[in-house]
Amino acid sequence: MGDEDRQAILTLLRALADETRLRILGILATKEHSVDELASLLQLKAPTVSHHLAKLKETGLVSMAAQGNTHIYRFEPEALRQSNKALLTPEKVAACADDVPTDAWERKVFHDFMEGERIKQLPVSTKKRLVLLKWLAGRFETGRRYREAEVNEVIKGHHPDFATLRREMVDYHFMARENGIYWLAERVFVGCVILESLDDPAVLTGWQPFAQREADVPEDPDATVWHTAWYQVREDELRQRLPALARAMRPHWYAHFWEGDDLCMVLAGKSFWAKVSDRSTWDEFIAYGDTVGVERKWTERVPTEVPDWAKTGGR
Repeated sequence: MGDEDRQAILTLLRALADETRLRILGILATKEHSVDELASLLQLKAPTVSHHLAKLKETGLVSMAAQGNTHIYRFEPEALRQSNKALLTPEKVAACADDVPTDAWERKVFHDFMEGERIKQLPVSTKKRLVLLKWLAGRFETGRRYREAEVNEVIKGHHPDFATLRREMVDYHFMARENGIYWLAERVFVGCVILESLDDPAVLTGWQPFAQREADVPEDPDATVWHTAWYQVREDELRQRLPALARAMRPHWYAHFWEGDDLCMVLAGKSFWAKVSDRSTWDEFIAYGDTVGVERKWTERVPTEVPDWAKTGGR
């Protein structure tokens, strides 16, 4: 987000984060008034009212017109609608955090549970444990096959409980195993994106759909058809692309990807991870969907099966 947009959001929110200014807007929304009239209604001094009106004028929510020697103030509802449309979109709000390092929480986990290359203690929290397992997976070479004794040796270099960590590396799909041979698992997510849901479909550049087709949607006022595309994407590519996908996603729409029990939902301005089998983990994205206009008939029944036409590469 540019400095100009960020400053505009700050100016608007600061102006509205005051009870007196909200009361002034409420009064002006019903009728225009002078400073003295507002001061009388609010039982405040005129200079105090003038100060608050100046803050509101900065946002464009209030305008002033001279009537002789008196200044008359009125509420500008169109300015509020435009600010909401231009600045307070999920995409713009999410962009406020563009310069915030997204790995700060993971760095804290490393600080709390690691000392150099050694894991001091295994966290009880599954989420924190997964951070360490992901790091541990990075100690193995992609494409190489390991005997069990070799896996144990690598893990022992970082924590003595190699049996637990080896088992969890397989259970959480960081490694695959067959006939006593281990290798790094390459998780591939399957996902569906409706191209009309994106402000800029170029965000999908580099991904080739394995199936795509047009579907008539006569009840949609914005399009006569939906172009539905199905993708298979490596987990690392998906995670890298998620911020751009969320920024490009329009309100009222979503895309989703899954692999096994892991579900990834992409809505306007934000993405979420959940478990297919645990509906309580869906609550967060369902509630967020309410705020960006995604009806619950969609978010409460996210499909995690590829349709028959897509399985055959249909178009």
